[in-house]
Amino acid sequence: MTYYVNDFDGTGDQYCTALGNDSNDGLSPDAPKGSVQAVMDAYDLEPGDVIWVDSGVYGAVSVGAGDSGVRVVGPAAPGVALVEATADYVVYLYQVTDVTLERLAVRNRYAAGYGVYLNNCDRCGWRG
Repeated sequence: MTYYVNDFDGTGDQYCTALGNDSNDGLSPDAPKGSVQAVMDAYDLEPGDVIWVDSGVYGAVSVGAGDSGVRVVGPAAPGVALVEATADYVVYLYQVTDVTLERLAVRNRYAAGYGVYLNNCDRCGWRG
């Protein structure tokens, strides 16, 4: 399956034709969810599923064992999908296999926190 995420601003969008809202189903460019976490929470993701994340700023994301094999893909340059938080982690991958994060910028505003935290991951990857 393919899922779509957009923030609340259409500037620089490459994938979505509407603004994001977590009450949307996220299944098409004209009804994107407002956060990556909303997709993770709403669906049982399967290997090969792709979450297209448009330009914007998004909150922390947790990917657990039930979502192994998913790709989370941000926009091509010059677009930027920034995932940021003030927490222990911004992106937390735990007990997953074959998860790929692509073209996402990560910023943690908590001095003692992590950007991307891997906990018992196998073949997880990051592509800038």
